[in-house]
Amino acid sequence: VSCLLGMFIKQHLPKLDLQVYAFATPACCSYDASLNCQDYITSIVNNNDCVPRFSLMNIRTLNKMLALMEEKLKEKGLSPDSFTKAQRYLSDLMTIDSEMLMSADELSDFLEKEFEQQRDDDKHNRFIDLELYVPGRVVSVWNHVKDANIIGGKVTRVVRSRA
Repeated sequence: VSCLLGMFIKQHLPKLDLQVYAFATPACCSYDASLNCQDYITSIVNNNDCVPRFSLMNIRTLNKMLALMEEKLKEKGLSPDSFTKAQRYLSDLMTIDSEMLMSADELSDFLEKEFEQQRDDDKHNRFIDLELYVPGRVVSVWNHVKDANIIGGKVTRVVRSRA
């Protein structure tokens, strides 16, 4: 909200010396708008935070992935669509084994196909309105220490590009 309000104020009062600092900013503006407000908006993003990554395109991909997982569950007879199957599903969840619902190769293939589809959609300007970006200059803060008892972090500036 603070970023959008800052963009609104800057649009109506362009000479105003304005600085906006926002934490866990969701992707809420176009690529061009995001670049245009780098001089006065700084968005701080925790490396593990899902909020800045929840753009409509990512939610669309997540929805497709969940549909694929539902298919995999049905193939194994674990889709919790009845009480008996839900019990079986929960029992399977509690079992520690090496059997995965989806292999790493299947997941990689799915994501590669999705990203290729998004690039194809971009070429034809389909779903271009679904692409949203975190506004302004983005600073990523991430913990680089493996020991959970030690609080440490590293700050990096995110360089944007349209891949």
